[in-house]
Amino acid sequence: MTIRQFKTLLLTVGVEVFHFESQKQSEYIVWYEIGNIRLSGDNSIAESGTMIAVDFFTKQEYSVIPDQITETLSGCDSIAVDDPTIIFDEETKLIHYAWTCEVV
Repeated sequence: MTIRQFKTLLLTVGVEVFHFESQKQSEYIVWYEIGNIRLSGDNSIAESGTMIAVDFFTKQEYSVIPDQITETLSGCDSIAVDDPTIIFDEETKLIHYAWTCEVV
């Protein structure tokens, strides 16, 4: 999966999607690359991929969007995704859901 395909996949969730940062104050997704991964065998790279952070911000308590993001990412065979961490930001009053993915 390419980085552009990853962004296109996130767009299917139905909220605005940004790469690296956003100045929005409503519901939105931000994603960014955090590193590379490699699987080696017999002195060669068998597979490689990218580690990506996905963050969803909302003011809505009990939003259904985090479940949709998890289902969307988990439904793709080339993405390994963890369960989200949930944080409330006192300063912005936004609920922040954070996932880490490995995309191959």
